[in-house]
Amino acid sequence: MYSYIGTDLLTLDSKGRIAIPTRLRDILQKQCKGNVVVSAHHNRAVMIYPKPYWERLQKDISGQDDLRLKEMVLGFADDRQIDNQGRLLIKPGLRRYAALQREAHLLGLGDHLMLLSDQEMERRQREDWVDPKRGAGRAAA
Repeated sequence: MYSYIGTDLLTLDSKGRIAIPTRLRDILQKQCKGNVVVSAHHNRAVMIYPKPYWERLQKDISGQDDLRLKEMVLGFADDRQIDNQGRLLIKPGLRRYAALQREAHLLGLGDHLMLLSDQEMERRQREDWVDPKRGAGRAAA
């Protein structure tokens, strides 16, 4: 099993590409030869799915009745190949949807990756990840 963990601050180049960190790129090469599907997530994030994971996810989503979910995940889906320099193009529509500008955060979610704008990452750190009752991150529970 392959595991994508950790957080990296990345810079989008003028063409909307990100450089996948070497440690993650190596895993993606072993798992799927750098073939990924990039799509949207309902929380204004860009998801990066290794091709084998995507194939299972697509089958699962296709069998559901939730049209909004299909529109979001399948409608934004874009087959991509990580290039020889380790870069991955994020299409303009996905960059707009997730408000990606110059800096973005790449988060490993175990079996896939999430890309968040710098502003969204700051908002989550400030609002979502802290439980005001305990003063600790929810994930730590």
